[in-house]
Amino acid sequence: MAALDPVLGPVDPADAVRVSAIRAQQRFAHQSVVLEVSCALRAPEVSTASLVHDAQVLVDHHPATLTALTDGSISYAHVGVVLENTTLLEPDDCRALEVTLVDRAKDTTVAALRKFSRRERERTHPRPLIERHRERLAERHVEIEPARDGMMWLHQYLPAVQAAAIYNRVTDIAASFQGPDEERTLAQLRADVLSALLLDDSTSRSAWESARSLGCADSTIAGAGAGAGAGAGAGVDAGAGAGAAADDPADLHARTNGPRHGPWPRPRPRPRPEGPSLRGIRATVAVTVPVMTLLGTSEEDGHLAGYGPIDAETARELAARAPSFRRLLTHPESGVVLSVGRESYRVPADLRAWLRIRDETCRFPGCNRRSEGCDVDHIAPWQTGGETDHRNLIHLCRHHHRIKHETAWSVSASDSGSAVAFASPGDVIWTSPSGRTYVDHPAVPRPARLSVEPRPRLDLGAGSGPAEGGPEPSFPDLPPF
Repeated sequence: MAALDPVLGPVDPADAVRVSAIRAQQRFAHQSVVLEVSCALRAPEVSTASLVHDAQVLVDHHPATLTALTDGSISYAHVGVVLENTTLLEPDDCRALEVTLVDRAKDTTVAALRKFSRRERERTHPRPLIERHRERLAERHVEIEPARDGMMWLHQYLPAVQAAAIYNRVTDIAASFQGPDEERTLAQLRADVLSALLLDDSTSRSAWESARSLGCADSTIAGAGAGAGAGAGAGVDAGAGAGAAADDPADLHARTNGPRHGPWPRPRPRPRPEGPSLRGIRATVAVTVPVMTLLGTSEEDGHLAGYGPIDAETARELAARAPSFRRLLTHPESGVVLSVGRESYRVPADLRAWLRIRDETCRFPGCNRRSEGCDVDHIAPWQTGGETDHRNLIHLCRHHHRIKHETAWSVSASDSGSAVAFASPGDVIWTSPSGRTYVDHPAVPRPARLSVEPRPRLDLGAGSGPAEGGPEPSFPDLPPF
């Protein structure tokens, strides 16, 4: 059946293909501009995309906000609140709400404006809250943010009722351990309780079943409140249980900053939560441990892929629980194949494992996608003479892999003899369509020289390369991947 256009009627398939190609080119052109701005500002790509989008929306649709920002009446933080709360509104509603918010922004703080704007937006929004909530539910996710001194933040984006209920439940359990003999603060107990619940192997099956039921349920605001709140106080005899509904958010601040020994009565005895435990962690991520540290004769820090230095004691404990010492102690110069030259397009398994440890993430500047989820790309394409060599291989996430092949961005490596004066060993140099150069430094600094000859006799193993006399595989360096 021929494609139909709601206005013009039947559409020629050839025209549809051309339109699709033009739209793809426009999309890649926009992404290329975002990447250029991201590298120039040294800002994350996602943040830059939002910045470019906000700038376009501000100029095209919010003249009152732009004027107030230009003359200094409001700050850029105020602008963010206005844009956030006027999106997806009808034009007339958008303009009316914009004027109201800009007037309020001129004499109030960002926090107060955010609270005021939420109320005004709900009052003027043409769509019911329950419909918008269902759409936002699809965006739920968990992310991590590295901090200093071996610490890290764990963020979760989920329905407000569930978040409040989880917080209340963790608080209730933590409060049940308070007493004269407990030295930890309520805040510390909350963190320990949450870690114990998530890392305890015995809870994995029940947690999976709960996650499946939450994911399959037709979640609404009322449904989420009943499901999350109903279990929030389970197993706790304290009077502060969340019950059928989560606590008022204003009360959460009081709980967070309340006294160490709060007003909750002590419930029946329960297992004591330990401090931050590593018993549920296995070394499924790359942890580099210096040999002398592992033997206990040195306190040199270990290195956690995707984060950085970890203390020697933690590194030793993770090493003790790792299923294999090969991943921790194998050195690139002690047996790992780092090059097969032109003998094979496919990357041998041990070289692929070493590349994951070396790169840690996608090698486009600022991209934090872990190497485990990235493609291994030949910098100089195989079909034009590039070798399967560690100096010619980098990890690229699928997005930046396409950018490399679909736009005018180009890439080179310092190990391949790049002429960029400021490049160091292991650096990857990207050149933008405008001619600017941006450098991605390796996660772990490389020695000034790394020269490893290929093994004289190479055993690629079953499935590692083409059969003898057989054809080389196709080249996924080129899109579509």
